[in-house]
Amino acid sequence: MVRQIAVLSFFAIQGGGILFAQKDRIVGPVDTSKTVILKGNVRPAVKPELDRGGLDPSTKMTLELILKPSASQQADMDRTLAEQQDPSSPNYHKWLTPDEFANRFGLSDGDIAKIVNWLKSEGFHVDEVARGRNTVSFEGTAAQVQKVFHTEIRRYQIDNEMHFANSTEPSVPAALEPVIGGLLGLDDFKLKRHAGALRQK
Repeated sequence: MVRQIAVLSFFAIQGGGILFAQKDRIVGPVDTSKTVILKGNVRPAVKPELDRGGLDPSTKMTLELILKPSASQQADMDRTLAEQQDPSSPNYHKWLTPDEFANRFGLSDGDIAKIVNWLKSEGFHVDEVARGRNTVSFEGTAAQVQKVFHTEIRRYQIDNEMHFANSTEPSVPAALEPVIGGLLGLDDFKLKRHAGALRQK
């Protein structure tokens, strides 16, 4: 399902009686000629001796950008998680709604808009922005993925099964590096999602 993105200039959320606006963290234009490598996005099982050739460039792929919180957001998230699980804390079992999570730990609408606009400009179809503003799901062909993320999608025979996976680490525009934590969907191995770092209602 495609969700419409509401682009707002500011967020006003209540925190300790003080109203504050969520700041954009992507500064400057998204220049595709200046890229950085996203490390940790190649499967350990992918080995050259298991390579069985390139994936058909027309193969449809569904991917998900994992968006990372700022250092201060991460510290607040860790603290809140600890309080939610501490019976002596006034915040014990006080779970957050998706909107509360987004306003405290997700990206600003301005940053989300820049990411979505970049993906669309590269020809991808954006399927969904998570309500918590911490992931963006999108679709495209293997050819698009290889070109945009500067990697190669290969076929591998692993444990008598055929899989596809990226052979090298992907890259993204340097301007987006502060907010992108990873990229899921570059392979067809079963995804093992980590338990949510913070429980929501």
